[in-house]
Amino acid sequence: MRLDAVMVWGVSLLLLLLPLSIWQGLPLIPLLIAFSFPHFVATYVIWQGKVTSWRQEWAALGFPVAYLGLCWWAESGPGWVKSLPYQLTYLYLVYHFARQTYGAALWGGLRLGCQFTRPQKRWLGLWFLSVPSTAIYAFFAQTKPRTLFYHPIKPWILPTAPIPYLYLLLGVILVGTMISLGLHYHQQKKAGVLWPVVMLALPLIWFLPPFHASQWVPLIPLLHAIQYAPFWSKLLWASPTPWYKKCAHYLAFVAVGWLLFRWMPLRLVDLTNITVFYAMWIGMLNAHHFLIDGRIWKLSDEKNRALFTS
Repeated sequence: MRLDAVMVWGVSLLLLLLPLSIWQGLPLIPLLIAFSFPHFVATYVIWQGKVTSWRQEWAALGFPVAYLGLCWWAESGPGWVKSLPYQLTYLYLVYHFARQTYGAALWGGLRLGCQFTRPQKRWLGLWFLSVPSTAIYAFFAQTKPRTLFYHPIKPWILPTAPIPYLYLLLGVILVGTMISLGLHYHQQKKAGVLWPVVMLALPLIWFLPPFHASQWVPLIPLLHAIQYAPFWSKLLWASPTPWYKKCAHYLAFVAVGWLLFRWMPLRLVDLTNITVFYAMWIGMLNAHHFLIDGRIWKLSDEKNRALFTS
């Protein structure tokens, strides 16, 4: 099933051209609804199917209440306290995306015939994590006002002097990763010749541009959702389900996502006149989704392992 890997990365790379269209007025909201909403809802459906004892899920079940309580408490504090839950959620978001991109890269490479040794995986993992870490430091070192999850953020006071050294360190890690791939990479199929080069470039394309132009920011969750599509679609529809049932499930996922992300929080804002509640709700859904994502995508699970070989 090499088509899966080609589609995941091929579609994602094509979407990188979207900023050119955004500047011409192309709305991203329909694309986010079409991909991100089903991705979020499918994660919860898969999680529910994997739970054997809800007593063991007390942390995941109590997380939404604890997160909303933290946000509500933070709103009564000074500016940096108000911003803290959303900034921490954003850091968690970037880390989650970095790990997911790294995992999808290895999965795509395996599908295309690439075999990576343990040292290669360690260097690649460091590369995929160091790029967003450098970019996010540069992002928070900028003092201009920003919003995260629709909440105004008080800028962090970070020194800008280390930024050139961080980029220098990034170059050292890149060289180390390239040397590791060059010394130990053994080509098994012709399709794998270009794959290591693509993997080295992807974190730069994914994580550097969004921190310099606001038009890029929605692309990160969009690419994230698209790259997960083959995984959750296989787990949900592994049996020969009729196409019309798959379409019905997909539309149901979109509808539930719309209720969770748009209709419900906006109605609660209208009823309570608390506009910050929308930011709290969106931040909570993102953080909880990443928590559940990390719990269900384990290679120790037989179904997950089957995705690498089927």
